[in-house]
Parts: sequence; structure tokens; C-alpha cells
Amino acid sequence: MAPESENDTKEKNGKTYNWCTKHKMWTIHKSSEFTLGSPKEEKNKKEEDSKDLQLKQALSAIKFFILI
Repeated sequence: MAPESENDTKEKNGKTYNWCTKHKMWTIHKSSEFTLGSPKEEKNKKEEDSKDLQLKQALSAIKFFILI
């Protein structure tokens, strides 16, 4: 169950657990320590990078034909 405050922690078997707002579950790490993007964000970034590369290649081809 989610805590009332995201700063809540709880201890069990000598370990401290923190509520991670990214995972929506109790974890060993704190939300502020979580640095990985979601799989959807990573996929979107890869798609954007691919589109940027395609655009750069197309512009290079256009410049090449203009100079000829």
C-alpha cells in the first residue's frame, strides 16, 4: 500500500525500504536516487535519435547534389 507521504520509510528484517514514486512500490533506493528512464521514455529517445540521424543524412545528400 502506498504511504501517505513519499518521504515515508519502513524497516523490515534490518533493511530500510523507501517508497519509490517511479516504481509505485517499496524499494531499497529512494525516488531521488532513481535515474533510469522508463522503457517508454527510452524508446521515444531512440526514435528521436533515429529521426535526427535520417534528417542529417538527407540534408547531407541534398548539399552534395547542390554542389555538383
